Amino acid sequence: MKKSIAFLLISCLLLALIPTAVAANNTFTLMIYLCGTDLESNGAFASKDLGEIFNSGIPSDGDLTVYIQTGGTKSWQTRGITDRKVERWTIDKEGMARVDSVGTADMGSVDTFADFLTYGFDNFPADRYGLVMWDHGSGASGGLCYDELTKNSLFYPDIYEGLNYATAADNYKKFEFIGFDACLMASYELAIHIAPFARYMIASEELEPGGGWAYNGWLPALASNPGINIETLGKKIVDSFLSTTLAADSSDYATLSVCDLSKLKPLVTAVEGFATSLSSEVNGSNFSTISRLRQNMRSFGEYYNAASDMVDMTVFANAYSQFDSSNAKKITAALDDVVVYSKHTNNLSNVSGLSILVPFSTRNSASTYLNQYKELKLSPSYSAFVSDMLSTTLSGSSSSSGSTLSSLFGIPSVSQQSIQSAQIDWFSQYSTDETSYTQQADSLWGDLFGTSYEEDNSSDFSLDSFLGMLFGTEESTASYDQSYDTSSSSLWGSLTGESDLSFTTDSGYGSGLWGSSLISEEIQTELPQTSNEITLETESGNVTLDNPFADTQSEYAYTAQLTSDQMDVLGKVEANLMMDVSDPDFECYVELGYVQDVVVDWNRGKIYGMFDGAWATLDGQMVCIYDQIANERYIRSLIPVTLNGEESYLLVIFDEETPGGRIVGWTEGYGENGLPVRGYNQLQKGDEIIPQYELIYWDADGDQQIEPFEGDPITIGKSASVDFSFQTVEADADYCYCFCLTDIYGDSTFTEYHALSF
Repeated sequence: MKKSIAFLLISCLLLALIPTAVAANNTFTLMIYLCGTDLESNGAFASKDLGEIFNSGIPSDGDLTVYIQTGGTKSWQTRGITDRKVERWTIDKEGMARVDSVGTADMGSVDTFADFLTYGFDNFPADRYGLVMWDHGSGASGGLCYDELTKNSLFYPDIYEGLNYATAADNYKKFEFIGFDACLMASYELAIHIAPFARYMIASEELEPGGGWAYNGWLPALASNPGINIETLGKKIVDSFLSTTLAADSSDYATLSVCDLSKLKPLVTAVEGFATSLSSEVNGSNFSTISRLRQNMRSFGEYYNAASDMVDMTVFANAYSQFDSSNAKKITAALDDVVVYSKHTNNLSNVSGLSILVPFSTRNSASTYLNQYKELKLSPSYSAFVSDMLSTTLSGSSSSSGSTLSSLFGIPSVSQQSIQSAQIDWFSQYSTDETSYTQQADSLWGDLFGTSYEEDNSSDFSLDSFLGMLFGTEESTASYDQSYDTSSSSLWGSLTGESDLSFTTDSGYGSGLWGSSLISEEIQTELPQTSNEITLETESGNVTLDNPFADTQSEYAYTAQLTSDQMDVLGKVEANLMMDVSDPDFECYVELGYVQDVVVDWNRGKIYGMFDGAWATLDGQMVCIYDQIANERYIRSLIPVTLNGEESYLLVIFDEETPGGRIVGWTEGYGENGLPVRGYNQLQKGDEIIPQYELIYWDADGDQQIEPFEGDPITIGKSASVDFSFQTVEADADYCYCFCLTDIYGDSTFTEYHALSF
């Protein structure tokens, strides 16, 4: 009997506990800090998201409360929200209900942010909480939640301070997730700032499209199950964001990731160790290599005139792995644990889910963010590396030392040689074989191309050594310290050190191909420019290189030879096309942009540029054009214009659908607030476009001057489109080709101009 009574008592206790266990996850308060800024006043993007939340079917008497604070904008497109004021609301399928009016408050102030959080905990207690911060974002160098009225933003330490202040609220609980419906916020720095206050972070490495998150794609799931697993909910947020982005515009791009902040510790440890190694290199003798590698990393949200300097963490670790391979591997391994779900559109590459600040382009504005960046010392060694990079870069610039490439060593000239000889010249760098093949080489050149090599040779390389390696008659040893990426204008990778090399290609070149005779009339083949890949056989295995001349349509390579001193401070090379508008008394050029087909021999200081004579035109007018994003699947380029009198960029997309390019719309790039604009806009009938250029000339003192220069107006017609195509450069004008050389401190100079003839 006692056992039966005891059993009943235990059963009753268990039954009493079960509802409590279920109820522990049964209510959820989602807080949304909706700083409307110009996204709302100019595009109604915040109002559109309020509409999505309303249409998510959230029951008014359910277990999900959506609490929103609006403000930070001049005008609202949603009826009932007061312009220029901060107000608080709840929203469900019945509509929006104002619960508090704050009045004039600064959405870019930590006090306003902290008060918003505290009010939410005090007035909408729940078993679990989530937070979404909505507005512009610009990564660790610029923060987020820019208030259009006060011109203030929240930097990462402000976010930390506001969250920390809210922990004193009576009903405070750690957020299940903090999401950032803003550009460029999926950063390592932000993750470590919010980790004490949230279990997960959901954010984008890249720019976000104007529409942002698809709230009606995931809020119904949270409303129907407030106890939903956050990784499951995070996948819905990511998937709905990507699918709605592509449904709106299949040519657009987007990224979003879910990070488990409880797993950050190994990543922080690896980053701190890696940063210590990198700081040692910056302060030692390897700043030049550190800077070169940085200049050839793509940062997210980059435009020609502005950048975030937020670099994907895997790209960062791999690029600098030669200085600390152990911690580089630990970073990539730790990232796999931290980033539990990440997706990006197929037109992007090198997106792992988290970025990190690697300063270079923002060096001149560093004074506005560096103190905030270092303030909390959550990652002190990495903060020291950022500071070291900035101070070393700025201390070596021409504004401080005058140590530009041209002032120290003179201006290089540009010459011309055939693609065939340029290619042999390029591959000769991998050999030091001294065996003579001059006569045989000349004969072979004639057999293959119907000309004597000596007649076409305009290079200074040793063809002897190249052919000795090509035909495998003697094992060669090449010593080099270089990297390369021939899909862009730089040549960077991970090959470093000395190896015993012999030479083969995918087309069958190599030892034994030619039998006992090097030269034969029966040889039916081509030189390696038609092979896309070249394989070097090393003691540790084969290393395959891209042939940088394989796909060019150009007949000639334009070349420049730099001195060893110039190479010591060279950071990056781009080719530049100019229209010569000089008269006999005045030298003057119109810049048309940069050509991407550039190859650099970092061993011997020789630059090769390919240009086939075709250039981008808008309605038949040659324009200035720059690449923003470029990979093997997708290129997004920018044409600077004024649109109805406002400085803007036309966006040109090159992809599988339209390999010749098409205009998809326009964007401001970075706005007056210094933050990147979300998404882009469509052209409208009646819009007036005027292409913009830079006019380059020299004043009476011989100093180079740059002034804006306008093209002819183009009015958009009924089709709301404008013709874009590549056309052969105009025969009635003179054109010049040169190289733009950027040194390791960020200062640029041009080589001498080479007049083109077509």
